[in-house]
Amino acid sequence: MPKKSPGGPRGAVLNVRVPTRLKFGLDLVARRYRESVSDVIIRALNDHMSSENGGLLGYVGDNEHAVNLLPLVWDDNEVLRTVKLALIQPELLTKTEELVWAAVQADDKYWAKSPGAKKAKAGSLPNRELAALQLEVLEADWPELVKAASA
Repeated sequence: MPKKSPGGPRGAVLNVRVPTRLKFGLDLVARRYRESVSDVIIRALNDHMSSENGGLLGYVGDNEHAVNLLPLVWDDNEVLRTVKLALIQPELLTKTEELVWAAVQADDKYWAKSPGAKKAKAGSLPNRELAALQLEVLEADWPELVKAASA
C-alpha cells in the first residue's frame, strides 16, 4: 500500500546514491522545516519539474508559453499515459513506445469514427485525437503491442 504523505500517495521506490555532503545538507533542510528527508526530496523534485532551468516544460499546440508537461501527460493508466505523451510530446517517447504508437495510430480499430472525418491521403496517417480513442479496445491489445514492439 502506498504511503500517504504531503506530496501525494507514494507507491514507487527510488534508491539514489548521493555525496555525503549533499545527504548532510538534506538532513539540515529536513531539520529546519521539521519534515522528513523524503518530503524534502519530493518537494525539490516537484520544484525542479516545473523549473525553466532543466525542468519538464514544453510548448504544446499554439501556446506561446512553455507549460509543465507532467500534468498534461500523467495518468495512472499506462495505456492512456502513453497515448497522451504521443499526442502531446512524441519526441519524449522511448523507441518501444514509438513502435507501439505507430501501430496504434495506423490501426483504425483503436479510433472512433468521427462524423465528417476525411480519409487520410495515401501513405499518411490520419490525425488522431484523444477523444476518439477506443480505450477498452486498446487496453485489450496493449500487452501484445508492447511485446511485438519490444521484440
